[in-house]
Amino acid sequence: MNRPDEPAGSEQVFGIIPAAGVSRRMGQAKQLLPFGDRTILETVINSVLGAPISGLAVVTNSQVADELDLSDDPRFLTVLNDDAESQMLDSIRLGLDVVRKAFAPPAEAGILVCPGDMPEIDVATTSLCYRVFIENSGQIVVASHQQKHGHPVIVPLSMTPELESIQEGGLAALLHRHAEAVHAVEFETPAVCRDIDTPEDYNDRSASQ
Repeated sequence: MNRPDEPAGSEQVFGIIPAAGVSRRMGQAKQLLPFGDRTILETVINSVLGAPISGLAVVTNSQVADELDLSDDPRFLTVLNDDAESQMLDSIRLGLDVVRKAFAPPAEAGILVCPGDMPEIDVATTSLCYRVFIENSGQIVVASHQQKHGHPVIVPLSMTPELESIQEGGLAALLHRHAEAVHAVEFETPAVCRDIDTPEDYNDRSASQ
């Protein structure tokens, strides 16, 4: 499933947005909070779909899915995860399963992960990470700020079975295991390392919109 703006024969990239958390520290569903002219999660979805990816699975809970104005982009799929005790890696695993079944990604594909609580990440950021992955086949691409790893992260599909088997540490553990294969893309903005967890985070981030 190549986009018109993708070069023929290029590796494809498929996105996963884990966004099933119950937002305990926020006290309400942070995915649904306004951010600019969208909600937090809608902003992240827009930023990922703005890159030339071939498919996107958004993993969220039923409450959020019922209230969101979700995309009608044909590349977009919603995956439900209503397990309140699950971790981000559990949502990534669910997303991977759906991406494999729905899109049948080729062996050389990449999987882009961007959490649903990082709305400061923009289309330019996801697009640059995409281009770097296409130019560096087989490497893990990670957005970084001042040498600190953040998101998006693009993992070669060939490494995802190992990611699914990790018990602790999630994506960070995979990057540590394959440090020699990590291609960090340095950004001046701290947005690639900043999520929204608390009311203070939200007030600080949304004030700049």
